[in-house]
Amino acid sequence: LSATALLALYRHGAVSPVEVTRALDRLTQALRTLTLADGRLAAFQGGEMSSAERVAVARAHDDALGEVPAFLSRGRYHRLQGRLLMAIVDAGAPAEGPWAQTACAQPLAFEVVCGKDRLITNGGWSMRQPERQGFRLTAAGSTVTLGEISVMEPLDGRFAKALGPRLEGRTFRVESRRHEADNGVWVELAHDGWVQRFGLVHERRLYLDIATDELRGEDRLTALPGVRVRPLASPFA
Repeated sequence: LSATALLALYRHGAVSPVEVTRALDRLTQALRTLTLADGRLAAFQGGEMSSAERVAVARAHDDALGEVPAFLSRGRYHRLQGRLLMAIVDAGAPAEGPWAQTACAQPLAFEVVCGKDRLITNGGWSMRQPERQGFRLTAAGSTVTLGEISVMEPLDGRFAKALGPRLEGRTFRVESRRHEADNGVWVELAHDGWVQRFGLVHERRLYLDIATDELRGEDRLTALPGVRVRPLASPFA
């Protein structure tokens, strides 16, 4: 049901179904977590760079108090919040099957804002921009790219006409661990999307000092035991 339909139900004194209410609660929690300090949404997995006005309208019914959830869906997204500095990181693998039509191949990508100033962003692709499929590739996200190729790529040609522009390629795992203390937040992430081609795992660590608004990051490419590391045709970026 759309927001308009729900509003019509409320105006007529009708009670919305329990399933709809629960879905709205989950969506509201996700919206709160993924809203950046400048009022717009973080651009992950088909979420375009929407305006702060659109987000404000979507959150008009949100009267929840207390802290914003620090992560979603068992760690699918992590939010690091300081006094002025905020970072949100994509800590999950892209969707598969029919759901992959809006997925992006940008594991461990993150966005950073300081107050209302955007410091690091993603491409911000969505289904409204079908001709800009390149924005779904690894290089369009704020993450590590190897050999000038993408971890996964969208279908094209007759396959895309039949199945839609699904993201295709070998599936991979993404792991994340979160540590919190009074003075900071530490997130450790890793994905094995480069193992098949290059024998390397991408590890990313982010630490936010809450008191000083200092964000520290580290990227590492490591080899798995017993896996041969293949030479890169071009350097990492």
